[in-house]
Amino acid sequence: MRRMVAAGIMVGLLSGVSHGAMSRGEGGSDRPPAKEMTPAYAEAEAAAREGRCKEALRLVGHVLSLDPTDAAAFNVRGYCLRKTGDLDGAFQAYGNALKLRPDFPEARAYLAEAHIEAAIHQAEVLRGYGEGGASALLEVAQALRRAAASVGTLMGKAGPKAGEAW
Repeated sequence: MRRMVAAGIMVGLLSGVSHGAMSRGEGGSDRPPAKEMTPAYAEAEAAAREGRCKEALRLVGHVLSLDPTDAAAFNVRGYCLRKTGDLDGAFQAYGNALKLRPDFPEARAYLAEAHIEAAIHQAEVLRGYGEGGASALLEVAQALRRAAASVGTLMGKAGPKAGEAW
């Protein structure tokens, strides 16, 4: 059930939107010119892309110790924290990335994904309450559907009608 809900929400919110996992570049470019990418950052990015998030977190920690104003490094940190289940840490890292570079589409998209994951987690908790959480779970599901429809509208696509799935 969780995967179906998550997949439907993510498809609805992000269909037609692509972004690099750890973009440093601007204007849709996935990577900066080679002179801007330090070896430590390149290693961290590669580790994150390959799903080696614990290693990537260690490496990106080194990058940030050298340059605490590296928005892309904070984005990698947020991505890996989110993938390892630390949503609070991910929110903080994405917030740091966006403070440093407010016009950072990848960090903003990942921040949105983290909020969706947090909502799904809360829905799972509500489901665990049984009948006591059923009406609240329905409210969360309806809020997520409205959010998906709003994003669909922003993208110029119609969202699902009441009772329909994406």
